[in-house]
Amino acid sequence: MAYKVGNTTVINNTGALGAVDGNSLNLATNNNIAAGAETLVVDMVLMGGGSGGGRNIHNAGGSGGLLYRTSQVLPLSTTYAVNIGAGGNRGGIPGFSGNPPPNPGGDTAFGSQFTAYGSVGNSKTSGRTGPEFGQQGFVGASDGGAGVGTPGGQNNTNAGGNGVTGLLTFDGGGGGGGVSGAAGNPGGGAGSTNGTGGTGAANTGGGGGKTVGGFAGSGGSGCAVIRYIGNAATATGGTVTVTGGYVYHRFNTSGNFNTGS
Repeated sequence: MAYKVGNTTVINNTGALGAVDGNSLNLATNNNIAAGAETLVVDMVLMGGGSGGGRNIHNAGGSGGLLYRTSQVLPLSTTYAVNIGAGGNRGGIPGFSGNPPPNPGGDTAFGSQFTAYGSVGNSKTSGRTGPEFGQQGFVGASDGGAGVGTPGGQNNTNAGGNGVTGLLTFDGGGGGGGVSGAAGNPGGGAGSTNGTGGTGAANTGGGGGKTVGGFAGSGGSGCAVIRYIGNAATATGGTVTVTGGYVYHRFNTSGNFNTGS
């Protein structure tokens, strides 16, 4: 008879099991013992940093790229570096000669296996997407930033594209607004006609708002959320929350995720 824990066969015997008490299992009459899998199965969201907003001829900031993966099998007793991408600085300030473009957001990475790229943010093309929810990061669209879900448009008053909510508890990915354009929600910064563009919210990957004559907004930093089934944490790293039969590890700053033993 086969005995399983979850989907893993841990005992495959041809005879009756021996005596079982609270501490031991007598396997004297059994054979073909299969060890349990030494793995942790996780879902993850990685969000890259949003780009800064542009000034005058440059664009509103695009959101960072979002990478969403499910059922990733990780070996136990393994540590992964989690690097959180910074938000990009705004492009140009009053009194500058010329119009330097906004800076891109930084990449968010889980070890060497998974990366959500920061927003490019310095082109006048619409947002570009990668294979999974804009994994490659978005380019800030002309005068209207791209969001995770929706690229911005091509005119001065466009709002930033909207992001996502409730994805493994992650809310973010809104693009920056064009001049007088509203922020993309959640996390984007609003545009401004002659004042200061809105800043992308921290740990949302939101893009910074555009401006004409004032300060543009900076992009928002990224974040990472890793979850697995359980009622108590077996892994370590980040801020841990246990709810709804899952354990969540959220990284708002860089750190290490260890899968436990």
